[in-house]
Amino acid sequence: MDGPRPTDAYYLPFARGVAVGSHNTVNNYGVDPAELYRRLHEWERSRRVYVVGPAGWWQAADEVCRRVGLEPVPDVPDLPVPERRRLAATCGRAVLLPGGGAPDAWARDLPGILVPPAATGPDSLRRGLFSVLLNARIESVAPPPDLAALTMPEPPALCARPRYVGNTPFTGRAQHLRTLDAWARDRQRPVLVVEAIGGTGKSALTWEWTRGQDGTNRFAGRFWWSFYGGSASITQFLRELYCYLTRTPMREIERLDGSTLIREVMAHLSDRPYLVVLDGFERLLHAYHRFDPSKLRDDEVEPDKRGLIEPLADTFVRELIEATPSKVLISSRLMPAALERRFDFVNPVQRIKLPGLDDDEVVRLLQRLQVRATPPESTAFFGPLGNHPLLIALIAALVRDFRPAPGDFDRWLVDPAGGRAFTVRDSRLTQRQSHILEVAFAGLPAPSRELLGLISVFTSEVAWATLDAINPFRRRGPGARELDARVALDAALHDLEQRGLLWWDRPSNSYDLHPLIRAYAHDQLDREDRVRANEEVGKYFQALPPENTGRAASVDDLHRTIAIFVALVGAERHQEAEGVWRELSEPLTKRLGAYTTVTELLAPMAEAGSPRLRNDLSLAYSMTGRYAEAIALVAGDLGSALRWARVGTIIDCLSALRRFYYTTGQLLAANRCLDLRRQVAALFKVEQQYGDTVESARFELDSGRLDQARAMLQRADRLRRRARESWSHTTARYLLLYIRLLEGKLDPAELEPVGDWDERLGLLNLRWEYFARVGDWPAVLDAAEQMERLVRDAGGESTPALQALPLAGLGRPDDARRAIAESVERLPRMHPAHLPHNPLARAYGALGERDEAVAHACEAYRLAWADGPPHWRYWELRDLEHLFAWLGEPVPRLPSTHPGRIEVPHQELVIKFLDLNADRRK
Repeated sequence: MDGPRPTDAYYLPFARGVAVGSHNTVNNYGVDPAELYRRLHEWERSRRVYVVGPAGWWQAADEVCRRVGLEPVPDVPDLPVPERRRLAATCGRAVLLPGGGAPDAWARDLPGILVPPAATGPDSLRRGLFSVLLNARIESVAPPPDLAALTMPEPPALCARPRYVGNTPFTGRAQHLRTLDAWARDRQRPVLVVEAIGGTGKSALTWEWTRGQDGTNRFAGRFWWSFYGGSASITQFLRELYCYLTRTPMREIERLDGSTLIREVMAHLSDRPYLVVLDGFERLLHAYHRFDPSKLRDDEVEPDKRGLIEPLADTFVRELIEATPSKVLISSRLMPAALERRFDFVNPVQRIKLPGLDDDEVVRLLQRLQVRATPPESTAFFGPLGNHPLLIALIAALVRDFRPAPGDFDRWLVDPAGGRAFTVRDSRLTQRQSHILEVAFAGLPAPSRELLGLISVFTSEVAWATLDAINPFRRRGPGARELDARVALDAALHDLEQRGLLWWDRPSNSYDLHPLIRAYAHDQLDREDRVRANEEVGKYFQALPPENTGRAASVDDLHRTIAIFVALVGAERHQEAEGVWRELSEPLTKRLGAYTTVTELLAPMAEAGSPRLRNDLSLAYSMTGRYAEAIALVAGDLGSALRWARVGTIIDCLSALRRFYYTTGQLLAANRCLDLRRQVAALFKVEQQYGDTVESARFELDSGRLDQARAMLQRADRLRRRARESWSHTTARYLLLYIRLLEGKLDPAELEPVGDWDERLGLLNLRWEYFARVGDWPAVLDAAEQMERLVRDAGGESTPALQALPLAGLGRPDDARRAIAESVERLPRMHPAHLPHNPLARAYGALGERDEAVAHACEAYRLAWADGPPHWRYWELRDLEHLFAWLGEPVPRLPSTHPGRIEVPHQELVIKFLDLNADRRK
């Protein structure tokens, strides 16, 4: 048969870099090597099909088998029969293609022989093959869960999660490949960023160079991770990378928190020279932080938002500059701010701003795409398009299908229905891109267009099993047969592949779109099509086994439930989406503190969501420093609740506003909200006394009235059993411990950072203060590091300011100054009420830098003063007064805020609402 010649990979399962009998494998999995190999061999054999028949049928047979996830192995007639028998024995079944005459006698003994009907051409053969595979119920299956991790290649083999699958042949870029080679030899710069807009070929360049490192012996291993096709979570990336580096079972890795993962991964990268490639890194930047960043076009991006949305990613990226001797290669549409020059040090990051192809490279690429072109014409046409490989491939597909002269670019260019139809006068590249995509889509048959729209709804690659399960061609009326639907799906996929619009990764049997194509295809869906596509996607995920959301240890553990929620929102089934959100709310907010994810998921429901859902969104806004948006959202709900006299919602809104005002240092406004809430609750006899009492205790404590605060907390404790307000429970415990700290009665054993996210944060804050007072600097530093990680892991902005004081106390002044410098650099990104002037003042003082200490102490005093007595933070002011005395400086004199100048949202309407219902007091 005229297919690929057999190699060792055809004879030996797992001859692809997986060491099934390695020492680590046996130790980690506790499985006898012989049994392990037998099970892996059995699984691999079940996927393999021995194909016997005429050479002309090979391409069709190969595609159909791979389409359903099977691996075809070609028969080679000129091999000796014993060799052919040996090859066939590695397969679980065989296919005897029609038209090849009677099979050899030995072939009659092949296992599980399938014989498709006679065929008149490739299309009928494809249909026949689908028919026999469908009738035999043959489908690809995933490896058993306990063996899935063993399919990961072992270093030094390349591990790609997932592989890059571009359907445009890599062409040119010799200069950039040489630059990458030189960087690989440079010991001073461990990180290189390839930056370019979408469609330029960033991924293709980095993939080509990464694959080209075979046999160079430069690296102890190579790990490729795509944030386009794989998980866009840095946590999952770190888990997979750690598994590759150590062969540790995933079930053990999942127990590690993000900070531990970073520490362990960096230890291995610093020990041996690995190559780590991060493709599509812009998915982690604020500029691409949307409900679905896979459909975000370059012209919609705010390029100054280059900070990382995932704090764990920010931490990891900043660590990468210490990755020597390993190398980290990043491709991104925007340069991450975390990798730009910092302080006065030499920047250890190299940068390539990737342009389009050279003019001669354009001609060579066209030739490889079976298009003939002459340089003057091709240069004049593709130059204004930036010589972008993606656009060249789309045009090449149109030229190949040009009926008057297939493949003749010059003839196509002058044809009124061809090149002359491109009359875009807009000089912006994005508009020219859109015009080319418009023409490419205009020629699509209806089935291909429908399938492309369906695939665009997904945020990343889609497996064949998924497409087959939601096959849109199965809806063609009650008479539509399963075989017809599958053949139609295959034909549409094949058409999209030939046009360069769809990528098919045969080894993983998955399909993906370039981000530009995905965004454009999704934009072309009308409302009805978008709703229908999301409904199909939602049904697919809902049919899968449910996740145990109660045991989720990371956002990745909720992937399937989140996918259902996203699909329901896209299908405009908001009430059902609300039901799914009830499963996600508690783990994402209270347990994981994943407020960045909450914001991304709930923002599209801001208008249609219930007050409860909008409350979660406002909380997420506030926890990520977006207080103005949080207050505006709650204010809108409060206005609506007042119009419809929804007492419970009015009380909840006033509570939320009080919390946001308090957090931003607007204590007079916070107390105003608390007072209005008390009045409404009392008027309507609503029993929410526990939370109300806890907040009153906080106010008394901030005012400096310790006895009154203690009395309030004792009263709250008596109401505690009837309360369900977990946030108030956490606050009450924190206030009690803080009172003990002030009284000198706190036992440090009470400060172990356990519990949910918010409780751990409060306990760590108390640990820092307690150990700072007794001068236990190692304990203070540990608490500071844990606090910074916790806040950043939740999506908040923090600084290492709390680390500077203990570093100075430990006799590490240079490290303390670096922590201060990094903190000062981050100040512009923080909310004014959260600026760490107090710890910075104390750190500067410890370093003997008096002027800086005084400047920050004055700013810290202003923040703690807030609105003046009693709406201030009394205990912090007292500590700062001691600091001023030590510095020999007078305490600043500040004015108090007049209560008449403060008005909270809808204050007059709340007062009017109380007056209208005053008769309830009688």
